[in-house]
Amino acid sequence: MRALDLPLTIVRPVYFFENFGGWGLQPREGGEGYTLAMPLSPGTTLQSVAVDDIGAFVSKAFAAPTAWAGRELELGGDQRTLAEYAAVIGRDIGARVDYFQLPWEALKEQNEDLYLMNQFLEREGYQADIAALRAEYPGLHTFEQWLAEGGLAHLRKAA
Repeated sequence: MRALDLPLTIVRPVYFFENFGGWGLQPREGGEGYTLAMPLSPGTTLQSVAVDDIGAFVSKAFAAPTAWAGRELELGGDQRTLAEYAAVIGRDIGARVDYFQLPWEALKEQNEDLYLMNQFLEREGYQADIAALRAEYPGLHTFEQWLAEGGLAHLRKAA
């Protein structure tokens, strides 16, 4: 793309908040809560972002193309360990959510692309400057804010 000599703005979003409702979060046998299962080590942090916030930044770029030309930014809104994400999800949905580290080899056998992506996340991970992004766009969601606005509302226990 750079070789085309066109004014570019490159936005590289990190892991989506929305992914937490997907393949990694599974109901526990017996219906007592959930398990968030990924291969990352318990102490590894993962940056994540709301899809709506990606749209907000891209909208800003379209609204001021000259000011945004040449910019490259990694876009994230929060950073936590998977155990921390699990705890926040559990508080929000009113159910126990535990983190379980999947065996690396099992993931590699199941899906080579997911294995390679998670190896990157384990080794170096995303490098978004979340504080600077929040200063530029104060509406940037934390994971808790996204949940409070209904992010995983379909999992909340009926009162």
